[in-house]
Amino acid sequence: MKTALKLTSVIIGLALIAAACNHSREVSTSETTTTPEDRTVEKSNPCNDAVLEAVEIGVTADKITLQVMADVGSSLSPGLFQGAFDGTQAWVDWVNENGGLACREVELVKWDSKINPIETENGFLTACEDSLAQVGSNALFAFNVEALNTCDDKDGNPIGLPDFAEGAAEPAQQCSPNVFLILGIQGECPFEADEPRLFHVQQGLGLYLHETFGTQRCAYVLSNDLPSTINLAMPGIRIGALSRGTINVGERGFSGSAIQAQYGEMLSIMKEGNATCASTSSDSNSLLKWRGEAMTQGGFDNVNWTCFYQCYTKVLRDSPLAEGTYMWLTFLPYSERDVNSELDLFLTRTGKDFPDVWSALSWASGRLFQQVLEEVVAKHGVNGITRQNILNEAKNLKSFNANGWFGNIQYKTKPNLSNCVVIVQVKNKEFVRVHPEERGTLDCGDHNIGKIRINSIQSYDDGPSHTGELVE
Repeated sequence: MKTALKLTSVIIGLALIAAACNHSREVSTSETTTTPEDRTVEKSNPCNDAVLEAVEIGVTADKITLQVMADVGSSLSPGLFQGAFDGTQAWVDWVNENGGLACREVELVKWDSKINPIETENGFLTACEDSLAQVGSNALFAFNVEALNTCDDKDGNPIGLPDFAEGAAEPAQQCSPNVFLILGIQGECPFEADEPRLFHVQQGLGLYLHETFGTQRCAYVLSNDLPSTINLAMPGIRIGALSRGTINVGERGFSGSAIQAQYGEMLSIMKEGNATCASTSSDSNSLLKWRGEAMTQGGFDNVNWTCFYQCYTKVLRDSPLAEGTYMWLTFLPYSERDVNSELDLFLTRTGKDFPDVWSALSWASGRLFQQVLEEVVAKHGVNGITRQNILNEAKNLKSFNANGWFGNIQYKTKPNLSNCVVIVQVKNKEFVRVHPEERGTLDCGDHNIGKIRINSIQSYDDGPSHTGELVE
């Protein structure tokens, strides 16, 4: 197989796929997240006697300007990350209705990067000129991050721009010291481009399948539109086999523009390999095409179909083709709003029955920025909100969980994936929790994170024989 570089299809970034499992885990530790306590400590209002000043780019005496950049208005995939705009705006509106941040109103500037590297670079440059930080952004073509890393603050110091992103597909953005990704970074930073790289893989779903159904024989689909999507998918595919459990019966890369009939190739592979598992690291559209072709041909009723949080969509939930599909999340499902106040707040403010998953991640990115900013104000006062102080505080953040809605994550080191997972299954057009069983909880523990050192692109080109190296 040759690495495809197609730029004319629906491109899916940040594919943290669920690795098929291989060995039994130790007794899991569930993290209870039901109705968390409000993290705000009662104290005097710092705004009462404050004389507010313009202290940083994007910070005046009465306003903080933030930018959200997302791939939205491209003909290649219209509205791809519209949820990034929606979720961040919902958070900003709620913040302003509750007094703003650091005694100032928050203004949100939306920049459409249009799945275009030039527009993405221009977005960084524009944010450097007029915004305190980026929040909730998701742009696939962040090839050039020089401005993000080195643009000047108000005093002319080349410290760059804080970026509290919901998605970062390109290694250059992932490894930027100024990027704080809401779900964490999967790969080691820094790394040599042509050398094997250490990856952390969320393998909770694979472990669940192994323990529930025994050794799996899996067929794998991944998005091959960009090297970055291949780079993020291959570690999860390979780690199952390395851990002496999952049998890889075949794998193929598909463009987002592939039609349903093209997935017939995968069905032939599944038949020949007696597959019991079919896993995609692409999106819900890819999965539905694959399952649609399987329904047309018949004979795949006993297969465990799997995906991850990018498939957590209303379209997939409501499709009869999706029945039985498993997927993993690192946050509590929407149906549990009654046991988590942050989730309930998010759903209330977005006003939708089932918001885009990118809305959820961008809302959480806003809350991450808010937590960091509040720590800055606590240490430096309402006129201490500089880019440097924000970067310093974010880089030392030991724990963030969006008030218990998300699994805990730290930002002191990379890789920094959360080791928490919830597994849901589509049943009668609903996402039903299957593990852990108790509502409002996450399965958290080191058993959920697999570690592998691999050259992903070379492994994709070489096929399953290029296994990589398991890291204990």
